[in-house]
Amino acid sequence: MHVQFEPQSAQVFVSSSDTARPPDGGWGWVVVFASFMVNLISVGIVSCIGFYYPSIFSHFHERSGVVMWILHLFYAMPLLSGRIAVFLIDKYGCRIMTIIGSILAALGLFVCINVNGTVTLLLAFVIMTGFGLSLCNVATVVIVAYYFEKKRSLATGISACGSLFSGYLFSPLIHFLLDQCEVHETLLILALLLLNLAICGLFFRDPAWTAAMNEERTNEHKRRIERKKFVLSVSKSSAAESAKVTDNTLGNYETTIVKEKSQWLAGLWEVLVELLDFSHFRKPAFLAFAVSNFLLYTWFNTFYSHNDILHKGVPMAKVSMLQFVVMMMNLFSAILIGWVGGQECVNPSLLNAVCMVLGGTVWAIVPLLTTSLGLTVALAAFEAFAAVNYTLTSTILVKQITLKKFTNAYGLLLLIQGLARLIRPTLAVTIAWLDINSSDDLVFYLGGVSIGASGLILIIVQCYNVVRRCYNHQTRYDVTINTSTFKTTN
Repeated sequence: MHVQFEPQSAQVFVSSSDTARPPDGGWGWVVVFASFMVNLISVGIVSCIGFYYPSIFSHFHERSGVVMWILHLFYAMPLLSGRIAVFLIDKYGCRIMTIIGSILAALGLFVCINVNGTVTLLLAFVIMTGFGLSLCNVATVVIVAYYFEKKRSLATGISACGSLFSGYLFSPLIHFLLDQCEVHETLLILALLLLNLAICGLFFRDPAWTAAMNEERTNEHKRRIERKKFVLSVSKSSAAESAKVTDNTLGNYETTIVKEKSQWLAGLWEVLVELLDFSHFRKPAFLAFAVSNFLLYTWFNTFYSHNDILHKGVPMAKVSMLQFVVMMMNLFSAILIGWVGGQECVNPSLLNAVCMVLGGTVWAIVPLLTTSLGLTVALAAFEAFAAVNYTLTSTILVKQITLKKFTNAYGLLLLIQGLARLIRPTLAVTIAWLDINSSDDLVFYLGGVSIGASGLILIIVQCYNVVRRCYNHQTRYDVTINTSTFKTTN
């Protein structure tokens, strides 16, 4: 039995046991449950902090404009730092980094209890808590991808259900805490809840075969460093200077320092090479997928809230029921799409593209609906189509990039998504200025077009791939016919 992560590579990983490949079950289902809980806790706390930010951030006595920018940076931080998170996960493993991320995120909220000043709030809330949550969330995607192959999309969908269910569970909890406790007490309780992510991380046992994959990846980094000749040039120049020292003892001491400095520079260079590796963008399929994600995350879940529903004339009594129906549809769709996307006869990229086009179409017609039934059906349909983004991303990337380079590509994709979320405040202000009637209809029209375009780009890529395969097949067929005719004639 063998597992080949990169067809074009001459080196493959060979093993005589089933542990050399994703097991598609076994301990993997324990990992899926732990990932579900990580998403449930982390996304639930993050989303509810944003929803109740007026009550929470009143504790800091900051201007509303400053608070909004801090909140937007906090939402973008887990995505923007995803590139660093995947590097650390590759190097130290999902279990260790999830535990560290849990402690860091909890420590950030704990520091916020006695924070004074915008700078301290940025360091504690945005960087510490945001980056800690990035480590935890990225680890859930990576570890599930490592444990599953044929059932990867289904396992990812089940894991993502934690984030989909989290808002409905944590919203009343935080509302209760703010009613019964002070803000600093609420933050302390949330920090303690984030420490539970470390317990979930204990179940993230890296598969045995990932050690060989990480070793090969490390060897590639070393070969890349050697090609650059960076460390060699530093060593030679430092050795030449140390040779001029007449005292042998001093010379040996300086030589040791030079070697240690060279090793430190080599490690630093390895980190920079990994973080600044944008070579995946040279692949048309990945570039199109990245552009599609940028368009999607510029609008995805940006303006949908209680106010949007109430503005459409839905009674307050029906808002909770509407949101419950939407959440259940989202959960059901995530599992269903995960199962469908794992079938051999289904192209996950095409399924993702079609769902995005349909989701954009539904989002664009929301302004035309005025009844609670119509809004319920439309929003439930949109969430059903949007669930494809949670479930199929890792499957699509593995097919495009191979599992060996999945984490690198996923880090780049998170960076693109983070940049998209970072421009949302400017986009919201621009739309508010353009929407003369203040009806919010322009939000839905532009969002629908953008989300639909994100799917249309992928459909065009799929059509191009089909045409190219047909052309290549026809060319090979013509060459075979011509060769046979030439041999027959001779």
